[in-house]
Amino acid sequence: IDGRAREPETGFYQRTAPPSVERRAASSSTHVTAGDQREATRGKNVKDGTASRPLDVICIGRAAVDLYGEQIGARLEDVTTFARYLGGSPANTAVGCARLGLQAAMLTRVGDEQNGRFVLDALQREGVDISQVRLDPERLTALAFLSIRSRTEFPLLFYRDQCADMALDVEDVDKR
Repeated sequence: IDGRAREPETGFYQRTAPPSVERRAASSSTHVTAGDQREATRGKNVKDGTASRPLDVICIGRAAVDLYGEQIGARLEDVTTFARYLGGSPANTAVGCARLGLQAAMLTRVGDEQNGRFVLDALQREGVDISQVRLDPERLTALAFLSIRSRTEFPLLFYRDQCADMALDVEDVDKR
């Protein structure tokens, strides 16, 4: 967004480039970054995770945990350590919109467990309205294991059997 590569806080940048590319030094240290702009325009009610201005976009669907293998180039079955990131295209889209200064919200379900709380924290930290994210006490948050074989090859393994976001229902939509 601002022409600088930085360590990812979520899977948003993780999906577009391997970590070695993301760790390059900043091209300039004197200009205002997208993160600075995001802090100035968040407009959040911190108590309940809702937006204080009208929403520009609502992303609906998967919000999950992605576990990326830290051994770049290794087969998934050979990876020994993983780094945890926010996953799910809708969740990453919401983060991207928030980073661009849009008022973004997420409509989904996550498990009422540690990974679900990780997803909520990651979304809220990025300025995404989480007031429409439901905690599901019966189901777990979706999980994906991925390796980074090359710039274009990301073998993955999904754990989505009966996951929380698959239980999203019309009753979960706040019609206000």
